[in-house]
Amino acid sequence: MLLNREVDICLISTFDPHPQIHWHPLLDEELFLYVPAKHGYAGRTSIALKQLSEDGFIGIRKGLGMREAIDGFCREAGFTPQIKFEGEDIPTIAALVSSGLGVTIIPAFQGIRYHQRRNCFATM
Repeated sequence: MLLNREVDICLISTFDPHPQIHWHPLLDEELFLYVPAKHGYAGRTSIALKQLSEDGFIGIRKGLGMREAIDGFCREAGFTPQIKFEGEDIPTIAALVSSGLGVTIIPAFQGIRYHQRRNCFATM
């Protein structure tokens, strides 16, 4: 649509480079591993991505830029994530992780907080 001049600007996460399109990044987001509170990696400050090769993933829906990026990171680490559930929005994905259904890699999410007394994560 941009090349056909149907639109003047596009906000997208990834695209194949084209000589007629000028691309400017708007922001870079750090990605974080989210795991259920009782997961073996809960409380750790870092792990090697390869260590997640046996975990079930809660993934962003296929076809979205973040999913492509995370799949690429996993490929570079030597594995394909075992997607158990998919979602389109971060709060839903975070809630599925909090429910113990898998792990995920997402940007920082303010809707999750750790309840030390109950040893669980909650979403808001």
